Amino acid sequence: MPGIKSKANAVVYDFMADTEKKTNKICSVLDYVMEDDEASELSKYYCKTMKDGVDAAFKYEKHGKNVRVIISGPEDFVLDAINGWYKN
Repeated sequence: MPGIKSKANAVVYDFMADTEKKTNKICSVLDYVMEDDEASELSKYYCKTMKDGVDAAFKYEKHGKNVRVIISGPEDFVLDAINGWYKN
């Protein structure tokens, strides 16, 4: 199980390790508590939001009612993605 957790956290590790960023970027860890149907909608939303050609990364984990979303990329893209969920 530690290997799976490390892989999921790689988005954060990669973000932190990159000390030569050329543009403004954000890495955000969002923890939600939600029922299965809402968690499914959240997953679909973020998967649909990820765009080809955008240098962004996304991971989704679900453990019972706890859902963790990790998203990193250009600041405008990440902020729009997060805000878009709350506007739904």
